[in-house]
Amino acid sequence: MKLSERIHYVGVNDDEKFLEDIVEKPVSQWSKNEVKRFATLKGVDLSGTKNVGEAKELIKMFLEDEE
Repeated sequence: MKLSERIHYVGVNDDEKFLEDIVEKPVSQWSKNEVKRFATLKGVDLSGTKNVGEAKELIKMFLEDEE
């Protein structure tokens, strides 16, 4: 495998690994950056939220709907 292919491969798995790992801890413990990254990767619209607490509530509802 060429180095450029390997770098791309790692980048793709990076997001997948993040998504697998982040759902293992309670949303209440997620950092602001984790909330933003999860929302971006999953397509959750946080534009109407005023703070990270509201964003976390939207994420919780999203996760409940996924189950």
